[in-house]
Amino acid sequence: MDNNFLKYYLKENPFPETPVIDPLSDDIRLNGEIFNEDIFRKEIENLRKKTQQGINVVYLAGIQFDRGIGKSALMINHMRRLMNSPASTCAYVRCCEKEKPKDAVKKVLEQWHLCGYLWEAFKLAFIAFAQAKNDILLTSDSVESLFRANPTIPEKLPLSLYTHTRDSEKVGKNFSNWISASLKISTPGIGLLTQDYLTFPPNFLESIKGKTVDILALYESCSRLLKAYGYQKHYIFLDQFEDLIMGTSKSTMNKFALEMKSFIRTSSGSATIFVTLHPNSEMSLRVPAAQDMTGLAPLDAVHRIDVMVLDTKGNSAISLAEEYFKCFRINGAPYATFPIEPELLEFICYLNRGLIRGFLEQLHNGLDFGANNGHPEITFKYAKEHPLEILGKEVDQRTLDGFNRLKGKNTVEEDSNRGGIGKLIKDFKQSETKT
Repeated sequence: MDNNFLKYYLKENPFPETPVIDPLSDDIRLNGEIFNEDIFRKEIENLRKKTQQGINVVYLAGIQFDRGIGKSALMINHMRRLMNSPASTCAYVRCCEKEKPKDAVKKVLEQWHLCGYLWEAFKLAFIAFAQAKNDILLTSDSVESLFRANPTIPEKLPLSLYTHTRDSEKVGKNFSNWISASLKISTPGIGLLTQDYLTFPPNFLESIKGKTVDILALYESCSRLLKAYGYQKHYIFLDQFEDLIMGTSKSTMNKFALEMKSFIRTSSGSATIFVTLHPNSEMSLRVPAAQDMTGLAPLDAVHRIDVMVLDTKGNSAISLAEEYFKCFRINGAPYATFPIEPELLEFICYLNRGLIRGFLEQLHNGLDFGANNGHPEITFKYAKEHPLEILGKEVDQRTLDGFNRLKGKNTVEEDSNRGGIGKLIKDFKQSETKT
């Protein structure tokens, strides 16, 4: 608890210093837990419909700015909803500029492993294998006992401790052949998973990094294994997908599109892939070289959802700020956004043109300044006295007038003119009375 913020009835500064979403963070200001659904109600409903329809790729596209409008927050909020869906998996991947589509697929496999989805499916498949083979050295009862003792991924699987088999490599090959024939999948692909899971399961994360590994074939094998043993639907979230695109040169866009085409085709019928896009990356996908990808997942109304900035005319800024204040509030505050005046919140949002990232960052900086300088309340008047610290920039009268017009208020010039006309009318009436 930060004593500087107690006077504001706050445990600490509720706004993130660097508003970049990370769902793996423990900080609720960063991991997407703080989210105002009313602001994105239209987009949320659109996401729900497209998910139910089983659209292969859903583009969360920003149409005004490259970053900071809430695409990632919206994506993560949707992921949190789907994590409770029965018989399904969720995999979150943060893309990087220097990576390729195959690297993103590799990260999906990592998530399936780390979240335990592959382990759960593997256990059921191996039990089924033992039942089908009816081998006295590997009875189904002994295998079930093995997995009861190891419900989650162990550092080492003690196969020989529970069964009479001593050759895990031979068992692994037999299992790989059996499951490949059953599911019509690549034996080498599933063999990689099998050998690691029957010995040292955590080694799978290192094994998939091998240069000779066919990641797309392995992804297809694992996807079919999951579908056959408990997981009918996969939800894959490629955050910052725009970085993957922008890191692709014009000369390598064909290869990028081909890899994405293979990924999408392999996922057909079992997965929905959600990706973020900003305007520049979308333009990069509208070239003929990207046709292999966009031919399967067009950039049309069926596949895309436009994510808008905060509405500077309405009260979206106040509603969003209230969500953050609520999570750090100590009872007794005189109003919901205390110590920041609601009108000032709207003005800061206006200055940032509705860009959520800039809005939250400036609120953090302004609140820090007010708290460290002992100011009891951060009002519009206080912000005008300290524009750089509270607003992030100097503000001229023209900007203030623009904000007033947006809110339906008179500008300084209009008030001045109104005062002048009023005086003329008053003077005229007085002169009429005298005559």
